Amino acid sequence: FRYFVKLLDFGLARPRGETYLPNESSLAGTVFYLAPELIAGQPADIGSDLYALGVTLYEMVTGRVPFSNFDEQNVLSQHLEEQVAPPGNSRSDLPPALETIILRLLEKDPKDRFASARDVCYALGQATLKLGSVARGNLPQIPTDFIRNENEIKQVIQLLESDQLVTLLNHDAFSLALAV
Repeated sequence: FRYFVKLLDFGLARPRGETYLPNESSLAGTVFYLAPELIAGQPADIGSDLYALGVTLYEMVTGRVPFSNFDEQNVLSQHLEEQVAPPGNSRSDLPPALETIILRLLEKDPKDRFASARDVCYALGQATLKLGSVARGNLPQIPTDFIRNENEIKQVIQLLESDQLVTLLNHDAFSLALAV
């Protein structure tokens, strides 16, 4: 087996029909993941990345993005003005702590979001600890040292052979997802 880590969509999408961005202040990004402050013309920063992470987590949990419409302008308007429907409305089995994290990432005001990816990672770790013995899907127990011994490497390889997506979490770094 060969495994590849793929990163997609670096926020470099352009509006339909445009082959280039006329100036640096032009809006660039995939409309479903754009933070409200980017839509309002502010520069990208950690907060806007965390908003996009919130959209991604929301989509992973519910199977859909929080705001969608056939018209891109309506989606942009939704990001600016509408409150997101709590993901628990679509998933009754969603742990409340995870819903809280997702909703905080999707706050309209960047000051109301987490300050850093490290803070998000810590909150996700705390939410995981609250779950205790609840089923964890294909996630291995979180090791104290991130894949430092041969046994952990073998465990990850076995997971990759049986699952199409394996997520590895580390308290000192953000998460890494490997897809077959």
